[in-house]
Amino acid sequence: MIASFVGAAITELERLNPGIDPAELQIGQQICLPPERFCPSGVFWQVAPGDTLYTIARSTGTTLEKLLELNPYTDPFKLLPGQTICLPG
Repeated sequence: MIASFVGAAITELERLNPGIDPAELQIGQQICLPPERFCPSGVFWQVAPGDTLYTIARSTGTTLEKLLELNPYTDPFKLLPGQTICLPG
């Protein structure tokens, strides 16, 4: 069901989540999803240490609200260095 929701092949999700048994997913378990499936602009920002959605919005000339809209699965309080987020085009 997750694969069809995000428009990805099951094999793609398995590749992004090695060691996770798709038949044994638990409520609240986090999995990696292909970021390009959720970014209509195709423009990404790679999070650096110290980045917040607010500072990224200011640096890129957009709003915090737009970043939250484009990244509905991103926890704004738990950004990780190396994580990619979608930017408006």
